[in-house]
This record gives sequence, structure tokens and C-alpha cells, in this order.
Amino acid sequence: KEKLTSIRAMDIKSGHTNFGPHRDDLLLLLDNWDAKNTASQGEFRLMILSLKLAEGEYIRGKFNETPVYLMDDVFSELDAHKSRALIGFLGGAQTIYTVTDERFVTPEARVIIVKEGAIISSQNESTEIRELVAETN
Repeated sequence: KEKLTSIRAMDIKSGHTNFGPHRDDLLLLLDNWDAKNTASQGEFRLMILSLKLAEGEYIRGKFNETPVYLMDDVFSELDAHKSRALIGFLGGAQTIYTVTDERFVTPEARVIIVKEGAIISSQNESTEIRELVAETN
């Protein structure tokens, strides 16, 4: 707490927090090699995603609360099999996905289409998604 207080002026000047757990580096190893340098982008992203999902499971077990998951373009570097597995794993949790490929929109999803920073359509019916995407392109 003292450290956060002491660098508050620097945080305000820089526009972000300069100290805290989000600033800590975590070394992930793949076959005893730094995964940042040896894993593919998809493999590395999957490793990070696995840690976040484990964190969610810990929260669920410790506090009997299901976290809300925010997934930003998480499917861009996952293959179809891993993408479906992720959707299945998070099926019971409230999850907000941003996607650039409508193939990953599940039938029960509420779809909000944003174009150039503005909401242009909001639908609950997945059967209309392809038409909405076609209209916006």
C-alpha cells in the first residue's frame, strides 16, 4: 500500500499503474525453454489462457463465486478444436467474447456488432448473425 501511495503521482503522469501484480513478469517454460521464444503464438496464448482459467477455477472453489470472463479475440490464434473446448469449458459461466469471426458465435449468444466505434446492431437470434455481418461489411 505504501509503494502504491508513493508512486501515485508517477502513475497519474504516465497514465497507467506502474506497480502491482500486473507488472510482474512470469516465466513460462516449454520443455525447459522460455515459451515466449519457443512456443508458437497459439501455444503461448493457450498457456496464458490455461493460467487464467485455473485462476477462475480457484476463485470458484475458494469463494463459491463464478467469475465473469472477458475474452478479447481469444479465438484468433486457437484452432477449431481448442476453440470449441474453450466454449464448452466456459459454458456455465457468464462470458463476454469479442470475435472477428462469426463462426465462433454460439446459438445462445447475444450479438452486438460494433463498427468504427459505434454499435450498429444488437441481436439475440444467432440465425441472423451472418446477415447482420454481411450488412455491415
